[in-house]
Amino acid sequence: MNFNLLDRIGEWNPQLLRELKGQLKPRNIIIAVVVSLVGQFLLFLSFLNQHFNNINVVSKYCNWRYNYEHYIMERDRINQQISVLYSKYLTNRKLIDELYKKVSEISRILEKQCPEDAVNMQLWWQDYALGLFLWISAIAICALLVAGTFMLINDLSQEERRGTLNFIRFTPRSSVSILVGKLLGVPILVYLAVILAIPLHLWLGIKGQIPIVDIFRFYGVLVASCAFFYSFAVLLGLASSGISGLQSWLGSGAVLLFLYLTHFANPINQTPIDWLNLFNPGLILNYLASKVSSEYHYPVYDGEIKKWQWFYLPLGESGAFVILAAMLNYTLWTYWIWQAINRYFHNPNARIITKRQSYWLVLSFELIALGFAIQEPTEYNYWQWKDQTNTNFGWLFLLNLIVLFSLIAMLSNQRQDLQDWARYRHQQVSGKGFWNWSLWQDLLLDEKSPSQLAFLTNMLIITSLWLPWILLIPEEHIATSEEGLKFILAIAFFFSMMMIYASLVQLMLMMRNNKRSLYATATIIAAISLPPTILLVLGINPSDNPIPWLLSTFPWAGIETASLTTTFLAFLAQLSVLVLINVRLSRQLQQTGESATKALLSGRN
Repeated sequence: MNFNLLDRIGEWNPQLLRELKGQLKPRNIIIAVVVSLVGQFLLFLSFLNQHFNNINVVSKYCNWRYNYEHYIMERDRINQQISVLYSKYLTNRKLIDELYKKVSEISRILEKQCPEDAVNMQLWWQDYALGLFLWISAIAICALLVAGTFMLINDLSQEERRGTLNFIRFTPRSSVSILVGKLLGVPILVYLAVILAIPLHLWLGIKGQIPIVDIFRFYGVLVASCAFFYSFAVLLGLASSGISGLQSWLGSGAVLLFLYLTHFANPINQTPIDWLNLFNPGLILNYLASKVSSEYHYPVYDGEIKKWQWFYLPLGESGAFVILAAMLNYTLWTYWIWQAINRYFHNPNARIITKRQSYWLVLSFELIALGFAIQEPTEYNYWQWKDQTNTNFGWLFLLNLIVLFSLIAMLSNQRQDLQDWARYRHQQVSGKGFWNWSLWQDLLLDEKSPSQLAFLTNMLIITSLWLPWILLIPEEHIATSEEGLKFILAIAFFFSMMMIYASLVQLMLMMRNNKRSLYATATIIAAISLPPTILLVLGINPSDNPIPWLLSTFPWAGIETASLTTTFLAFLAQLSVLVLINVRLSRQLQQTGESATKALLSGRN
């Protein structure tokens, strides 16, 4: 490589120069070039041999196929006659055998190889080029996303083991400059192998009559997907340094599994889960192929993707809409990942996000998920729309449950942070009363304050967005005011239960034990699973005896059969538990702040 170019790269990004010097060794370059070129050549030949040798006289590529249509009609007529004989004249085996012989003779005629001079080479090359174009696209996606993710996580793991990662943290360069150097430099051999395939890929796309503008749009989506998945790999590598040697396999395996599921196992079914398809760049290939040939549609998207909506916008009607949505989606979540990376890189003990960022993050997630959950009702299929809406509510509830438990883990503070905040608060509010506006501001925004109010604020954001939509759904079973109140109480139970979990985790993290995080996790798992398990083992049915279920961690099981008064009293009992946990936590914080301040003052004396 030219030394002037290396100097310029070093001036722009020293970390990139360091990675290039480590990766671009003659042996590595030769291996990448050979693997790319030989792989393209073998794929081209195998595809060519497989397709060209399977052209029979009735293939659409054979110009003689019209001369054999009467054979096809004759074969179908004989097969129908055989079916009739089997149903009515089972004893006439001689006639049936003769008909089978005629079918075999016709089949041998239809399976004859089409002569080379009768092959429609223009049509064959178009479909062949399109098929090979899609294969190379799929291989490039897997190579870039899976192999690139593995290399980045493995590189960060090695840096951590060697101790050089801490050295990099102390360099005067910003975290963005350092990590962008790694994103560009660590997978450079994968970039080289893929770049060498671009000429063949472009030629195949043009030969397959795909507009070159669409090909470059696909390249743009692929670059955006690399930015997202590589950013995810960097965050995972920084946050999982304790799993030495395994995180690279787990991360790349998770990416491969995700690509597989979103390609095969997760078709467009008009639920909030459809959002995950926007993270798979292979989705764009469907539109590239469908413009040219109907034979290369992705089977899981055929017909369904046209119904894809986001807040009633026809997202699946146009490839341009899907490409725009994918680019915006990648941009948004790459931005949030980098917010976490910038915090975590220089301070591995910091929380991934701040409280202020959590509010905007939850708002972004809810708007996207709710947009895919809301589907436009159709005039002639109302009941199907209603069932789909109820299904979407279930998915939305599950997604929000995952988000809320993730927020508990991300926002809850450790003992030292709470102790520092309690000392600061004790000094600040001395003689002014404990409850004042500055305290509320601290609880909402300060990173070291307890997390309950921030968690409650996030739940209010979630509810303010999706509760109006749920209440507008026509539900025949909510026919009375009592059932409507039970529905509201079910939501209130969910609120208070999640607040109990958040408060309990924060209380457990006040322990002096070094394994308090493990104890907090085990406590929450036990609190969720043990009560319903015990009730099921004892054979207590919620329809026969709803009161124990109302007092368990799954009160929703008993709401339907319990009276309104019983349900309300159970809710008050749950609120009492929440108040007791927070009173206990408040006293511990006051004692911690007071004792720390006394210790500090005595040290000064």
